[in-house]
Order: sequence, then C-alpha cells, then structure tokens
Amino acid sequence: VLLIDQLPPGFELVSAPGADINDNLIQWHIPEIPVGTNSLSYEVRILPSTGLAGEYRNIAEIAATDQADPDSQPGNDDGDQDQDDEDGIALTVPKARLVLTKEVETDEVRIGDSVTFTITLSNTGDREATNIVVQDELQSGYALESVFTSTGYFEGSSWSVPMLGPGLSGTLTMIVTVTDGGDYENIAQITYSDQLIDEAGQDMDIAIINFKEDCLVVYNEFSPNDDGLNDVLYIECIEEYPNSRLQVFDRWGSKVFDEPGYNNSWRGINKSKSSYESEKELSTGTYFYILSLGDGKTPDRTGWLYIS
Repeated sequence: VLLIDQLPPGFELVSAPGADINDNLIQWHIPEIPVGTNSLSYEVRILPSTGLAGEYRNIAEIAATDQADPDSQPGNDDGDQDQDDEDGIALTVPKARLVLTKEVETDEVRIGDSVTFTITLSNTGDREATNIVVQDELQSGYALESVFTSTGYFEGSSWSVPMLGPGLSGTLTMIVTVTDGGDYENIAQITYSDQLIDEAGQDMDIAIINFKEDCLVVYNEFSPNDDGLNDVLYIECIEEYPNSRLQVFDRWGSKVFDEPGYNNSWRGINKSKSSYESEKELSTGTYFYILSLGDGKTPDRTGWLYIS
C-alpha cells in the first residue's frame, strides 16, 4: 500500500516517522497491513497565513495497492474525498482581532521641524495575541530622534510586542526631524503574529504629512523716505508667527529696536529707551538683527540690515 499526504500551504513538516519525504509530499510504503485499525502519524508546525486556496486543509489518500479495492479506486482524489480510501480535514486556526492605527501631530512641516508619530496597536478580540511585529520604515527625509514604547521593544525599524491581551492596547511614539523637502507617506504594518489577523481588524495604517515651503524672507534693505517704496522693514510670512520677536542692533551692539509680534511696520526709528536719540530716524548704514519665531522648534534667525 502506498499512502500519501501532500502538505498544503500553512503547514511546515516537523517529523514523519517511517515516511519518505519529497518536498511537502509525505509517502508511506507499507508492505503489509494487518486486518483491523492501523494508524500513522506525523507532526507539523502551523505557519502564518499566506491567503492561498486550500490553506490548512490536509488530505491523505491511498495512491496504490497490490489488491483491488471493491468500493474505491486508489489515486483518483478529485477534491471531494467521496471514497473511503481518502479523507481530509481542515484546521481552524484561531484569529486575533488586531487593529493598528498611526497618527501624526501635524500635517504640515518645514525642514528642521520635529514631528511626533504615534502608533497604537489594539487587541479588540476575545483572545490574546502573541509575538506581534509591527514594521515602520522611515523615509530618507526623516531622521529619528527618539522612540518610546508602552509595551514591547523597538529595534531597527521593528516594534516587537511579545503578548497583548484581549481589550488591551500598546503605543509606540516616534519623534523625528524633517531633513528634506517633500510630501511623505509613513506606513506602519503588522508583519507577523502567531495568530492570523481577523478580517475585521486592521493590520496597516498610513500617516501623511505635507511639506510646506518656508516662505519666511527678510527683505533686509529698505529706505524709509516716504516715497511709498520699501519704506518699512518687510518680512514675508511673518504673520504666520504671532509669537515672534525682532531685535535690531547697531554696529556697536546697542539695541535700537525690540518688538514682539512684529507686524512689518518698522520705519527705521530708534526705539532704544536708553538712547538720547530715541524716537529719531536712524542714520544710513548697516545694522544686525535677531529674529525669534517663538514656535518652540525653529532656531533664531540672524542677519544684517541696510537702511538707506
């Protein structure tokens, strides 16, 4: 008797005593079978789902015999196991209902900004999930600053969670610096779990940020002569920074102007309270400025001004 068992997708052979193995085909060549009930066994390991048809459905059949079988024909399995020399069984592999979400604190960034991504992994099912791996590969436009996890550990680009019980959640917080311009889709995805993921769950999420060109420009030459052209120190897009502060100094380091929330109205008037020339027009020449944007993340800008 030749008994065969073709392992389907979803199984990995561990051992099959007395059998010949050819890839995933297990074959027992049995010289003689005594009358009565006889059994053979083998051991497999359950693999993660591949989604292929017939996954976890295992069929054994008699492929050949020396004697004729009056009620079945060896080796003619057509998939329905309607003869008594063939049989199949489908394993039901428990599923975990995992939900993965990814959020970003802001959807518009500039070069140099720090951005915080928060990935939340939730088990909304009724059974624990084990050995979960979430992959999050940062694009080249990000530089990783720091990572915090509420459970598990992060290494390379993988977040590993050994166990997550029913109704529980874990978070991974990534703080990154934007190093280059461009719009980015950042993807987090569950790449492994001991359990299959229930179709009602969610194994991937995307957080999108848009790169915003820096429109802030200091037009550092102006002529406050009331001709209607360049009469004030103009900083383009300064209205986007209501907490800004502009300080201007002469070449000796004396402060001649200091205004929080600058509104493009300075006409080169000395605003130093300690100077005897306060409220007078400054003389033609070069001055220096410090511009603090007050957003808590952008470095101060410095440069020169020329008043004509």
